[in-house]
Amino acid sequence: MFRLYIIISLLFFSVSSFSHSGHDHTDPMSGLIHLLWIAPLFIGIAFIVHQLIKRSNFMNEKSKGDM
Repeated sequence: MFRLYIIISLLFFSVSSFSHSGHDHTDPMSGLIHLLWIAPLFIGIAFIVHQLIKRSNFMNEKSKGDM
């Protein structure tokens, strides 16, 4: 579990080896480009959380029905 925490933590750091030679943060469009790049990640996380909540609610209703 500790290794997983370290790996996830390292993904949040900016490393120059991850960027290409034309990677320019002073360009006015750079914010939009980064947003479009990371938006699918947020959508995927939201979908997984939604499915987990839905499954949890289903299991709670199922256990109440067994009583």
